[in-house]
Amino acid sequence: MDKSKLKIHLYFPLYLRIFALVVLVICLIALGYNFYQSRGKPKFVMEGLPANLSKDVVAVASNYERLEVENGVKKYLIKASKVTTFTDNHQELENVYLEVYSEADKKDVLSANYAVYLPTDANNFKIFFFGEVKVQTRDDLSVQAEKISYDKASEIAETEGHTQFFKDLFKGRAEKARIFIAAGYVELFQSVEINFENSDGHKGYIKSNYVKFERDEKKITFQQNVFAELNLPQTIELRSQKLTCFFDEKEITRIEMSNDAEIFQRADKSEARNLKATAQNIQVDLKSGLRKIRLQNEAKVETSEQEQNPIFSNADLIIYDKESQRLVLEGSAEIRQFRDQEQVHLDGDKIEADFFPDGNLQKAFCIGNANLKQINSDRNIEASANRMNIYYKEDRKIKTAEALGNATVTLIPKDANVNYSRANLSTPVAIKLSFERDVIERVQTEGRTTIFLKGISDRPNTSDRTISADKIITFLQPNGRDLLRTEAIGNVIVQIDPVQKSADNYKTTLTSDRLECDFYEGNNLKLCLISKNAKAVQEPFSSGKRKRILLAETFSVEFDKENQSLAKYNASGRVRYSEDDKNATANQIIFTETDGVARLRGGEPTIWDSKARAKAIEIDWDTRNDKSFLRQKVSSTYYNQLQSDGTLPFSDSSAPVYITAEAAEFDHKNETGIYSGNVRAWQEENYIRADRIILFAKERKMNAEGRVQTLLYKVKQRVINGKEVDQPVFVSSDRFSYLDETRVIRYEGNVDIKQGSDRINSDSAEIFLNKQNELIRAIVSGNVKISQPNRRGTGEYAEYVAASEVIILRGSPAKVEDAEQGELQGAQMTLYMRENRFIGEGKEKTQSSPGRTRSIYKVKN
Repeated sequence: MDKSKLKIHLYFPLYLRIFALVVLVICLIALGYNFYQSRGKPKFVMEGLPANLSKDVVAVASNYERLEVENGVKKYLIKASKVTTFTDNHQELENVYLEVYSEADKKDVLSANYAVYLPTDANNFKIFFFGEVKVQTRDDLSVQAEKISYDKASEIAETEGHTQFFKDLFKGRAEKARIFIAAGYVELFQSVEINFENSDGHKGYIKSNYVKFERDEKKITFQQNVFAELNLPQTIELRSQKLTCFFDEKEITRIEMSNDAEIFQRADKSEARNLKATAQNIQVDLKSGLRKIRLQNEAKVETSEQEQNPIFSNADLIIYDKESQRLVLEGSAEIRQFRDQEQVHLDGDKIEADFFPDGNLQKAFCIGNANLKQINSDRNIEASANRMNIYYKEDRKIKTAEALGNATVTLIPKDANVNYSRANLSTPVAIKLSFERDVIERVQTEGRTTIFLKGISDRPNTSDRTISADKIITFLQPNGRDLLRTEAIGNVIVQIDPVQKSADNYKTTLTSDRLECDFYEGNNLKLCLISKNAKAVQEPFSSGKRKRILLAETFSVEFDKENQSLAKYNASGRVRYSEDDKNATANQIIFTETDGVARLRGGEPTIWDSKARAKAIEIDWDTRNDKSFLRQKVSSTYYNQLQSDGTLPFSDSSAPVYITAEAAEFDHKNETGIYSGNVRAWQEENYIRADRIILFAKERKMNAEGRVQTLLYKVKQRVINGKEVDQPVFVSSDRFSYLDETRVIRYEGNVDIKQGSDRINSDSAEIFLNKQNELIRAIVSGNVKISQPNRRGTGEYAEYVAASEVIILRGSPAKVEDAEQGELQGAQMTLYMRENRFIGEGKEKTQSSPGRTRSIYKVKN
């Protein structure tokens, strides 16, 4: 073995001991240096603790105890297991215990592992506690912290670091606390959390960045990012920038929040709906559990089922009473419900709402400027009133809605097409809406009610329609958007007002005691039944037309589907019609707009004006062409001869003139009248009969044809005793005409003139009358035959002059056969009727007749 190696091996233990000794020395030197460097630093560090405290010890005492008394009154007691006194009179204490007494002999107790005591003037002091610091105040507030400072003069204790406290119902924690012992409140800072448990077992906690715990007011104020969770037993979350709890010995009685306050309650087994409430100010009444929530300023409440079917409530003030399940909203109040594809909006000055146990609306009362709007995929329903009461079914659907005071309801489909009329109902008293399957089934009103149906857009002849009555009941189609039927009762008024005020249009007003209307789809009138004292008035927009008035016991009115104008009306029961001077009456009048014809039926239909009256079994009045058609048992009466405008050749101007026929046609515009079928016109004893009579008022003439018979005038005739009398003249022919301007009557075709036993036959005859309808002269022509007792004359032409009672007979030849005087013929024969003689003349003259006329006239009183 190498000797050098052996030497090292032998001395290694010695080297090792020397090295260890050197290391130990170095460590001691380092420790000494560190102690020297830190000997000037304080043993404890805390805010408010002076950094220049003396390190020079004056005395050290064990089991230290000091009671401070002033004027016989205890001020404080301090104990410690060890007390070190320094030259600046401050003391450092270990296992310290402090009691501070109040005037009521109550005390605050503080304890800690260590403390630094700084005496001040007037027997006051400051003391800083470190390590397991505990405070028990005179009002049973317990505080635990690592560091606490106490100022006897201000009676304020402050903590640093993690702090816990306990007081009655509460326990909590914070990073810093300030306890105002004399003032009776505590301030907590940074990550504050307070837990509570009421006497009934309800629990909760509240977090914030700042808390003020006030003893005498029994309230706790939280500020800055406040969050609370309350289990009452439902879990309720609260958020705000400021929250104040009020409490008694048993529980938190009230919570007040402000600045962006929010309440949230999640649905659970006991609460079917989520609840979210926000406002600038919220007050929660927690006496014996959650009882009432009050929200003010920008108040909003939202409830929902698993975030579905939400209900939103907005107002200046919202009060929710959980015990009574009542929600009160005041000031710009609004409730909005969303369900599936439907929305219901309710707003007004104030809303009072009650809820079913499951949190769904049971009823809502909207007071002041109330509005209800129901919106779904195909319709909007709007209602407004001074007050509205809404009642719901348990399935969340509206059951009934009552609009009270100045109430209106409007139906507005979203997809309104050109065939839709906007419907609006209004009344100063009340409207009740009844719902079925969540759509309006019936609308019933109280008080004077008006339904307004806006005219169909883009239709040239469309009309606005208004229905007014003392009471109206309206039923809707199953779709809930279209009117189905309306019943109006009491002082009913229906107005049809064309949008275009053209010369051909009329504004129509229907009145009655009762009305029933059916509707087409789109709120368009289909059929209206108007009963009891029915009346229709049509007022023209043109000054050239006259007002129309129709009275009846009942009406049925049909409306045009396209433009909602009157298509047909059927008036029944003592119907009376008037239009300026024109009038009509019947048991039934049917009017159709397509042809403009009014059909009078039943009850002896009659039309009349200031000149005449006409009756028939059937009368059709063509209002568009101003014509009338009468059928079956036609009877006309002109009130006097002057009213016939000279169309009839009757004599007495004051006596009425009558005409009967099977049918008649009047053209009122052209002033013509055509009677047909066994026509008979008469005035007193005078008459005209024919198959057909035509009157021309403008031309003052008339025509008759077919089996004409007349008795129109009288001619003086000598009778057997030689006395002259007025003998009526009867004439028949195929045709007849009369012209009042010339006072000439013309007969044509098979003319047969009879006066007593005298008779004249011819092809035609012209009778010339004076204004008294007296015969002046007569001319007959064509196959003239004159017959008198024992005398007969023939010729082609004859002329009679009434003044001389002379007949001039002409022919080729003219012939007279006299039983006494024999036969005489010649070109012209003159018969002197007064002298009963005749003479012949040489010249010949022929006269042709154009045809045959037959007329029948008879006058009957």
